[in-house]
Amino acid sequence: MNKSAISSRMAAFQKAATSSNTNNTDDANKNGMKSSVGKLSKSKISALNIPLGGGRQSHQQQHISSKVTIPTMSSSCGNTDDTNKNEAKKSVGKLSMSKINAINIPGMGGGPRGGTQQQHQQSRSSKENMKPKPGKTPPKINMTMAHNDHTSQGHTEMSEKAKATIVGPKRVGSEQENWDFLYELASQYDQYKLQEKEEMKNPIKQKSATPEKKPQVQGDKKSIKSSLEGLFGGGTSYTANGKFLTKEYFDPFILENTKFSTVTFDFSNEGTKLFKRFDRKDQEQRDISQKFVAALLSHPRASEITHLSMSNALLPDEFLVALSEQCLLAGSGGGGGGLPKLQVMNLESNLLGIDGLIAVSKCIADPNVWCRLQILKLENQKAELTSDAEETLGKAVVHSRSLVAVGLHVKGGIPKQQIDNTIKANVDILRQARRKHKLKTGSLKERKRNDMEQYFDKIVSNTDPSITDVDLTGNLKFIGLNATERIKSGSSFGTNTTVKSIKMVKLQLDDDFAVAFGKALITNSTLETVILDSNSFSGTGIQALLTGLGKNKAITNFQIRHQTKKINSSDEEVLPLLLKENTTVINLGIDARNQMIKMQLDRKTNENREYQRKQRNLNKK
Repeated sequence: MNKSAISSRMAAFQKAATSSNTNNTDDANKNGMKSSVGKLSKSKISALNIPLGGGRQSHQQQHISSKVTIPTMSSSCGNTDDTNKNEAKKSVGKLSMSKINAINIPGMGGGPRGGTQQQHQQSRSSKENMKPKPGKTPPKINMTMAHNDHTSQGHTEMSEKAKATIVGPKRVGSEQENWDFLYELASQYDQYKLQEKEEMKNPIKQKSATPEKKPQVQGDKKSIKSSLEGLFGGGTSYTANGKFLTKEYFDPFILENTKFSTVTFDFSNEGTKLFKRFDRKDQEQRDISQKFVAALLSHPRASEITHLSMSNALLPDEFLVALSEQCLLAGSGGGGGGLPKLQVMNLESNLLGIDGLIAVSKCIADPNVWCRLQILKLENQKAELTSDAEETLGKAVVHSRSLVAVGLHVKGGIPKQQIDNTIKANVDILRQARRKHKLKTGSLKERKRNDMEQYFDKIVSNTDPSITDVDLTGNLKFIGLNATERIKSGSSFGTNTTVKSIKMVKLQLDDDFAVAFGKALITNSTLETVILDSNSFSGTGIQALLTGLGKNKAITNFQIRHQTKKINSSDEEVLPLLLKENTTVINLGIDARNQMIKMQLDRKTNENREYQRKQRNLNKK
């Protein structure tokens, strides 16, 4: 095809295209809309500058938006539909996040998930910081570590109130104790334990205030009347004026045990007939409680009562308040107050609360009231006792010289510690009172000494020449010795002439033993090897041992390593000076942390080796 034919055809094509553009405008618009709506490419979307939100556009985006215009729905040539279709095929479903982030949406602040660009930069930087970096891994957080922050842990440090709290009784000197009275308390407690043991083996049916019921006959009016009287008070008129509280009313509840010389006021399980009538907390309940206590304390045998048993009697706080007030009033004039011989108070399973416990605590803390009270039972109250009630009772028990048993579940740490420490101290002082009484009367019998004590008695007396090696590593019999016998065992080697080797390892030996054993080393002349590893010597004990070793002239091997207590640096500095006079020890084992001290001790043992070598050479000549 020549050039003229081609040019003619091109002219005809252009003419046909211009004519079709004017005749088919509607079709072109329709086709343009189909190809453009929903089919914008990535480059066109990024070029759009929509002034809707508060996001910022980059300089490059502003430059692109100034050059690119929004495409119209119509096309200017016949190839517009084809180009739009090709671009739509490439762009549908392929929008990148970087282009979408460039669109600012009002109210959302721009950027991914509605955050600002500054916030997203911070989040990216934090994520980068969280990524593991090469090198040493950072330390992990100890979730169980205790913190000293008061807001996160309120009980890490002791408060000033807790520091000032007395958690144990203050004892006076042995010369100021009333040992005769304490021995009476000890005898009284021994009788109580014997009585309790006998009652458990042979339970005795206690007398009841109400007579035994006879079998009822159907239709018997007297039986019906007696049943109604028992239901509403057993025939007694429980009036608010308290006229029924007479001597005859209390007599059936007072029981005497001649074998153990005890008098018990047993009012257990009787509250349903009396205090249930006055169960409302009002003036009437307070009045009946005060009148009940006054009538009880005025009974002819009130001063003989040793046991007050009122468990499960529905006792309110007002009863204990009245009892405390009247006993304190009677005790202010001397004579032991109300119920001067009271030993056991059983108030279990009642309605007592903080007011009742505070009232009892006042009497316990007063040395002139209930000075013989030893057993106090307060468990199983209807309402749970508060922490204030426990603290009040704990402070009162600390001042008691007689209590040896308190039946109460205490949750507070300090009140529980106060009660436990007081009971232990009182039990121990009763033991001392028994011993002093036996010494006074000459009835004290020396106990038989056990095998371990007899073993050291032989060492002291040198009566058994076969004992040349003492090896007590982890011996339980030695660990069971009391402090006095342990000190005696350390002193026993001072006069011994047969033992050559001692190995006392893992025996929990303390500084008191070290002081006694150090003094024994000064006079001992037969020991050659001493091994006291794995004990509880501190710097004081080690100084005492090396003081004796420095003056000893026979020991060649001395080991005191692996102690549970550390040596202070000031104590270590003295050790080489203590061995200045020693010329025999050549093997010395001490866990000194100061390298200079270690070098000085090693130099001392080397000097002793050289000295002994020279002595051997002189002896050969």
